Amino acid sequence: MPISLLRCALFAALISSPLPLFADAGIEQQIQRLDEKISSSPQDQNLYIQRSLAHFNNNQPSLALADIKTAESVDNPVNAAFVHGILLYRSAEFEKAKGYFDLYLAAFPRHPASLQYRARVLRDSGDYTAALLDYELLFSIRSRSDPGNYLAAAQMMAALPERGTDDALTLLDDRMKVTGVLSSLQRYAIKLEIDRQHYEAAIQRLGTLDQKLRATPQWQLEVAELYLLAGKPEQALPHLELAAGQINMLRPSTMQRELQQRQKSLMSRATTQ
Repeated sequence: MPISLLRCALFAALISSPLPLFADAGIEQQIQRLDEKISSSPQDQNLYIQRSLAHFNNNQPSLALADIKTAESVDNPVNAAFVHGILLYRSAEFEKAKGYFDLYLAAFPRHPASLQYRARVLRDSGDYTAALLDYELLFSIRSRSDPGNYLAAAQMMAALPERGTDDALTLLDDRMKVTGVLSSLQRYAIKLEIDRQHYEAAIQRLGTLDQKLRATPQWQLEVAELYLLAGKPEQALPHLELAAGQINMLRPSTMQRELQQRQKSLMSRATTQ
């Protein structure tokens, strides 16, 4: 791999991490430091790429675009394609953004951050089938990808007739076999089970959520409501009774009154169903 492409690949990996480029400085200071470095090294493409992103994060899109175009002019434009794609994606110019991610992935076909961004572009453009191909390649390269990526992929799977709820649940469950239960993923799995009226399965999944959550009246009411939907009022009653005691122990507030009203409504359903 040419040195310039290698350096850009390392930079792309850096900016895809949750850490800022300069963790100890504000964005204005970032830009000032980059200004100084560019004055000393005006042919260093990576400095323009970094400043472009900093300008965009500082709500200066015209300066960001000027820097990325300069970066494309001083060295191989492929090096700047990833960040150029990010700028366009954040400006909701999805078709143009995809072209730049395509260009970068042609040079680095297994670059995780580019696959993630292109998947987002395709998703936001409504092309779920193509987006899933990128997400699935991303997961094969980096199985410990952010849970949000798995959630996005599962949502698209559930929406596609050729994939559907079973595929979405398999993806979520396979991920949680490795990580343990993740609330964001399990909550979506619960929604999918409820949507297809698999209430017992939803109840089982609720039972895997964090112990602190299961100790709340909200959780008791949620389980009770699912038992009512499943046509099992006798199993809802113990949860409703426990919830009533927990709610009475809460400090008077709008939330407490709302919980009381919900508990009474569910209790009425349980005793008349």
